[in-house]
Amino acid sequence: MPNIELNENDIVIKRVSNGWIVNHTSESDSNHVLTKVFEDSQDLNFDIDSAYSLISTLYYCFDEYLQSKTSAGIVIELKEKGYDQ
Repeated sequence: MPNIELNENDIVIKRVSNGWIVNHTSESDSNHVLTKVFEDSQDLNFDIDSAYSLISTLYYCFDEYLQSKTSAGIVIELKEKGYDQ
């Protein structure tokens, strides 16, 4: 794995063949890099499975920026059917 230099609050998201890998610094020690893996499920099809795992990745990384009951923010929504349907 290549060397990654992360500063405080940096997040690196990488797509791999079966999911997403997130590298970020620890909240308690900015010299410590944490890795979290979000694997695609094998339930539906590649596009849907990878989209669902990306949603989980984005929630993990950017939870504080998402809309809640009491605050404005980003809304993430997955529509499984295309415009033609």
